[in-house]
Amino acid sequence: MTRTAATGVVIAFATTGFLAAQLDEIPPGLRAVGVLPLVLVLPGFALLEAISPLNLSLTERALLSITLSMAIAIMGGLGLHFASVGLNAESWSVLLAGTTLALWAVALVRLYGRAEAPAPAPWRRPSYRTGVIAGLATVITIGSLVLARTPLPANHVDGYTALWIEPPNASGTVRIAVESAELAAMRYMLQVRHSGDVVATRTITLSPGERWEWQLRSAVDSARSSLLEANLFRIGDASPYRSVHLAPSTNSNFSEITANAS
Repeated sequence: MTRTAATGVVIAFATTGFLAAQLDEIPPGLRAVGVLPLVLVLPGFALLEAISPLNLSLTERALLSITLSMAIAIMGGLGLHFASVGLNAESWSVLLAGTTLALWAVALVRLYGRAEAPAPAPWRRPSYRTGVIAGLATVITIGSLVLARTPLPANHVDGYTALWIEPPNASGTVRIAVESAELAAMRYMLQVRHSGDVVATRTITLSPGERWEWQLRSAVDSARSSLLEANLFRIGDASPYRSVHLAPSTNSNFSEITANAS
C-alpha cells in the first residue's frame, strides 16, 4: 500500500470511529464495528509509523499495532477519568482519533522525501527489539487494567445505612429491615423497644449493599396501643445511628398504625 493510500485509510477509519462514537442514532452493532479499529488498531499503527523503522513484517506490525493501541486506549481512558473532562464515549473517541491523526502526521513528516518502502514480508520471526516493545506495551496494558479495576477512595463521600419498620401485616407480623450503603463492612446492634422497655436486641454485621431483615410477632399485639421503636447503634456508639418507630393511632386497627422514621 502506498503512503498516500495508507493516509486515506487511516483518515477514513479514524473519522468513521469518531462519528460512530458520537452519533447515538447509529445502531449499537454498527457503532461497535466502526469504533473497533479506532480502539484496537489505528493508534498503535500510527505510533509504529511515527517511531519505528520500515523493515517490520506484517506479523510484527499486527502484533505491535494491537498491543500499542490497547495500551494507548487504556492509558488515555485513565487520563480522561482523572481529568476534568471525564471519561465517556465522546471524549474517548476524540482522544483516540486525535492521537491517531497526530501520530500519523508525525509519521508523514518523518518519512517526507523518502522513497516508498517495499511491501513488508508476510512473516518473519519477530526481532528482539519487537519483543521488547510488545512486552513493554503488554505490561502497560495489564498495569492499566489492574489500576482501572482497583477501587479508589472517594473523597468527601460518606456511606449510609437505611433502617425501616413496616406496620403489622394480616398475620400480625412487624418486619424490621436494615440495608447498608456504607463504604466498608459495619457491625451494628439493633434494639427494639416497646413502651420504652427493651424487648429484643440483635447484633449484626453488614457488608456494603447487604440487607438484613427481622420479623417480630410478639411485640405486635401490644403495638396496637403503644409505641414500638427500633434503634440501630454502631458498635461502640452510645447514641443511635438510625431510629424508626411505629406510632399507633387512636384506632387500634393494624391498617391505621402509622410508620415514622428519623
